[in-house]
Amino acid sequence: FLRVDGANDLSAPLTTPVTSIAPQEETDVSVNMVVPTSAGRYQSYFKLCSPTGKKFGQRMRCQILAVDTKSISPEQMDKAWESLEAMGLVKHSQRPNHISVLLMKYNCDVTKIVRHLVSHPQEEH
Repeated sequence: FLRVDGANDLSAPLTTPVTSIAPQEETDVSVNMVVPTSAGRYQSYFKLCSPTGKKFGQRMRCQILAVDTKSISPEQMDKAWESLEAMGLVKHSQRPNHISVLLMKYNCDVTKIVRHLVSHPQEEH
């Protein structure tokens, strides 16, 4: 199972069942979490555990940036997307999640988003 291991800002359940698998196999794990109502950066940490509760493997973190979406109109969001598409930073009709996060973080300020993308070239664009 998966167990909360430290901060739990996202109100994840303390344990989440994980399907038993053999070494070197992969599986998907889904954890229900709750985004806090206040804007800010939040995280929860997890660790895999054996059926007896012994922790193993690397500690995992889920981190989110909660933003106040009430201050951004749908028109502002569309205009920002169109600007980013016109600059060739995103492909037409593709709206990657990490760009959505930047739009919220920088309140649709395209100049700040471009500055971020240029100063963080290692991130996926």
